Amino acid sequence: MTAMATPDTSATLEVQGLTVSLSGRNILTNLTLPALKPGRITVLLGPNGSGKTTLLRSLAGLIPSQAEMISLGAPTRGPSQEAHRQAQTAYLPQSFPPGPALSVVESMLVALAVRPGHTLRHERLARAVAALKELHIEGLATQRADALSGGQRQLVALAQTLAHDPRILLLDEPLAALDPAHQFRVLNHLTNLTRERKLITLLVMHDLNLALRYADDCLILKNGTLLACGAPDQTLTPDTIGQAFDIAAQLLPGPDGKPYLWLGGRPQLASE
Repeated sequence: MTAMATPDTSATLEVQGLTVSLSGRNILTNLTLPALKPGRITVLLGPNGSGKTTLLRSLAGLIPSQAEMISLGAPTRGPSQEAHRQAQTAYLPQSFPPGPALSVVESMLVALAVRPGHTLRHERLARAVAALKELHIEGLATQRADALSGGQRQLVALAQTLAHDPRILLLDEPLAALDPAHQFRVLNHLTNLTRERKLITLLVMHDLNLALRYADDCLILKNGTLLACGAPDQTLTPDTIGQAFDIAAQLLPGPDGKPYLWLGGRPQLASE
């Protein structure tokens, strides 16, 4: 049996000149991103309709796109590079159906069976149970997937995504249906997992204060183009937030010494 190649955990995800058109309208236009590095969480922000979900879906290979380059590692082009990148990518959408009339662990086994390299049932079972335990939801293993609450379904879907052991994690609003305690638990786990496994983690988020606290890097989209990028404290500024969301913002010191954002009202425009 041929040994599997060790993945290059130093490879960056490169995106240059990405354009996506849907129904005759450009959603993303000639978008170039800074290299997304392993071991770092990049939070994708922007108003509704700015192209965040479209960007994740195009990187996952779920919708057609045109690009000068999208690559993981060596910037080669062609079907082999595309297949290599997509095989190492896991995408979690912002909404998903209630699930099949199977138990949670059975639904995870089915999902793992369709991915290359997960052919032995005992190996798939071990991966599924480990992923559920990582998110502290192993108690859901025998429950029916179609009877779970929205928040429980979201946690199970995240566990299913992590069980694939991807190199690139694309998460579209993974916190949307979660209560505050689970939000912090998931973000802490994603942070540790990203560091330990040297993952490239790109996630969409709407909570600017959570982005300020957990992101290594931020990307802000508006009208399908990149408005700002960089470290959270350099990107989430009152000026940039005003441009992106048309809302006033102020950075204030928090009780733990870290800054937090106060939001409210209209931004003060230079012309005013």
